[in-house]
Formats: sequence, C-alpha cells, structure tokens
Amino acid sequence: VCNINPAHMEYYQTKYPHLAFDSFSEDHYDIHMDNYSKADGVKIIADEQGIKMDEVIAFGDNYNDLQMLEAVGIGVAMGNALDEVKKVADYVAKNVEDDGTYYTCKHFELI
Repeated sequence: VCNINPAHMEYYQTKYPHLAFDSFSEDHYDIHMDNYSKADGVKIIADEQGIKMDEVIAFGDNYNDLQMLEAVGIGVAMGNALDEVKKVADYVAKNVEDDGTYYTCKHFELI
C-alpha cells in the first residue's frame, strides 16, 4: 500500500511498467507485479506447503481481495469490508476493531 499523488501516477507507471497500481481511494494504491493478484500469491505459498486451495482461509476487506476470497476454501470479509467484498465472501466477520479475525478463527475452531 502506498500513498501517491495522482498527478505523479503517469511517471511511476512509465518508470515501472512491470508493476500494477490499483487505486483503492483517491491517493492510495496497492502496488504489485502486473498480472499477479493476491490469489496468485496465496496459491504459490499453498502449493509450496502442499496445501490445497480449498483448505485455505483468507481475510479481506477491499477490491484487491476479491480474487483471493473467491479462490480459497473459505473467504472471509471483515465487517468493515466493502459491500462488494461481503457479497463474494463465504463468511462475514466482525469489524477489525472488534477483533473480527480472532472471533472468526474461534468460529472455525482454528484456535
């Protein structure tokens, strides 16, 4: 996540053509390798660990989490997540500020 003045975006996109800059608010961007998503990253790690994607639980709250939540066995939207994220999630947790991750892990008997 990076705070970039939108007036400078053309410079960064030209200087770093192999990166993707996904805006999630006026001047905040998630920066990642172009053509890769969080779902790709989770799959790489799961494969290395011998874990099937349907055995993975992932938490998200914003647009950049949509593919990841759809790709895993249990996609969890935080209570403060965007409505679009909640729609694709298998489970909606409490807000981050209300220990949503903790209570979700308890709910799925992970702890």
